[in-house]
Amino acid sequence: MIVQRRVSDPLSDVLDMLQLRGEVFGRSELVAPWGVAFPEGIARFHLVERGSTWLRATGATRPIEISAGDLVMLANGTGHALTSTPDANGITLQDPFSDCPEGEVVRIGRGEPQTTLVCGTFSLDLVASKALLAALPPVLVVAGSEGRPSEELESTLRFFSKEALSRVPGHALAASRLVDLLLVQAIRSWLQSQPLEQASWLGGLRDARIATALSEIHAAPERSWTVNELATAAGMSRSPFAARFTALVGEPPLKYLTRWRMQLATRLLRGGDFTVAEVAERVGYDSEAAFSRAFKRWMGETAGAMRKSVGSVGGP
Repeated sequence: MIVQRRVSDPLSDVLDMLQLRGEVFGRSELVAPWGVAFPEGIARFHLVERGSTWLRATGATRPIEISAGDLVMLANGTGHALTSTPDANGITLQDPFSDCPEGEVVRIGRGEPQTTLVCGTFSLDLVASKALLAALPPVLVVAGSEGRPSEELESTLRFFSKEALSRVPGHALAASRLVDLLLVQAIRSWLQSQPLEQASWLGGLRDARIATALSEIHAAPERSWTVNELATAAGMSRSPFAARFTALVGEPPLKYLTRWRMQLATRLLRGGDFTVAEVAERVGYDSEAAFSRAFKRWMGETAGAMRKSVGSVGGP
């Protein structure tokens, strides 16, 4: 029997670990002047279907214009306001979607709306998302073109907009799953647009040789990897490999290996299906004691406590 070796996709592994869960609040039809404030602590997204809006994030020195076809994602839960003009001072509503039944239309002002938005929230696993959130900007914008979404997002957004306000049975689940897909596509699109040296650990995925090493780690995290072995897999000598990996990923190869092992261990522990000893073996530790020490050092709590914990940021 031929056993096919698992081919790993590190970005998919990390995104899957985030346990994205999307929620859709509904559409807003807006007539100027208007302004809406959204408090911090909740991960949100906004899709501009028509017109434009100005977004000012908490702590930002100036607002940014978001136009038709643009998708904006605030994965860190950054507080922000959307307004009809860049210098709007008055906030007419505080998060109108918080008490809005799903799929309902929120209308501000009278007359023909100049701006139409679809807004929603999503949740992320707090423990698993730390590295990714540190790499993402507070406000991630996937820009459209000439009033239409980017090519990568257009088909998904078309189905999403239809499901978001649909009353067909199953529409809520369908819209939620499409939100998950949208956010994955948004992160991928943003990553592809970034200069290699400015993409934090995600930058390693855009370098073919470093990406190969990352794939090896993700395919077999339990293996006792050495820097030499990873360098060989990447087709590089040890020193240049270690230096490039550290520069692009933000930490040395074996430190990244340990971090990924701890994230995998966290998921297994919180699932409750494995003992601490079984988790230790699955992520490459010869003894439960060694694993427990490493886990406490990296995660700040014991492996036993982690089995009972749950943490997320996002929707209500």
